Amino acid sequence: MIDLLPVKTLDQVEWLRVQRNNPAIYKYFRQDRPISQEQQKLWWKDLSHQRSRLFIVANSHDQVSGEWVGYAGFNPLNSYAQSAEFGIFIVPERQGNGFAEQAMELLLNHGFNSLHLRTIYSDCLEYPGEPSRFEFYGKLGFVAHPPEVQTVRYKKQGKMIPSVKFYMSKNMYEERNVSQK
Repeated sequence: MIDLLPVKTLDQVEWLRVQRNNPAIYKYFRQDRPISQEQQKLWWKDLSHQRSRLFIVANSHDQVSGEWVGYAGFNPLNSYAQSAEFGIFIVPERQGNGFAEQAMELLLNHGFNSLHLRTIYSDCLEYPGEPSRFEFYGKLGFVAHPPEVQTVRYKKQGKMIPSVKFYMSKNMYEERNVSQK
């Protein structure tokens, strides 16, 4: 079982930066180069009024040791459209334990029921020759945008990598929850 703990301290912000720069995690994020401490501090400063949407994923079984196993959050959030993009990662050595699915369920609940969002969306990089990363999100109930909307590619290490854009509406979330009962 995991908890989502609000990001509040600079040591948490630095931990996030170090993890985001881990090649096994960095590969699946949009940035094309590692994040500097200065860039991370500016990011944190820019989000000062929106910090209630950023969380450290903590393994509740290891709360005594304070083990942080990942990150989940919304950025950006569009209050007018009542939509938000999410980001999530679990550190490589803790993947495969169900933490990502648990974190996504907590994040979806927070987004739809506390922030009153109408749509939650993201995209995932799809490397040729690797299993689809979208499969994970599809199992949670996310739906891929039509192919004509999926024109986004990101430059990573000199290559253009395609991404799958996907979303879930509040109605989809509620219908999914009813059908799971």
